[in-house]
Amino acid sequence: MGRAYYSSGYLEQAIKLHEEALAIAREIGDRRWEGIRLGNLGLICHDLGQFERAIKLYEESLTIAREIGDHRNEGVWLDNLGLAHYDLGQVKQAIEFHEQALAIARRVSHHQGENYRLGNLGRVYYALGQIEQAIELYERALALPTRSATFEGKETNCWD
Repeated sequence: MGRAYYSSGYLEQAIKLHEEALAIAREIGDRRWEGIRLGNLGLICHDLGQFERAIKLYEESLTIAREIGDHRNEGVWLDNLGLAHYDLGQVKQAIEFHEQALAIARRVSHHQGENYRLGNLGRVYYALGQIEQAIELYERALALPTRSATFEGKETNCWD
């Protein structure tokens, strides 16, 4: 239900439902779903312009993903960290996070994630005025399969 409220723009209700789901995940000791719920809360905070809070939630999600070996979501949270730092004007950090996420996508042969991360890197380089670098990244992204779930420009594989 949190996803439905999020998609419909009812962000405060979505936060409440994701917080309830987070409490349940913690109660039953499901670390994967705990990390996913934290990341989902980060997505909502990001959309609300609460970038510092989103970063903290993404970092918690990233820590859990790494602890349990969830490489796919590790890449998702790294990429979303890149987007949040980009939105704060912290371009160097954004590039570092996107590149880490790209390396993971390649390592686990996640072509859709690789596509998305190349696009996000292209966005950063475009904003820096490095148009040729951006075009190269976009062309590499276009050469890959293109099925990826996104919300408001931020990737989420957490609904699986």
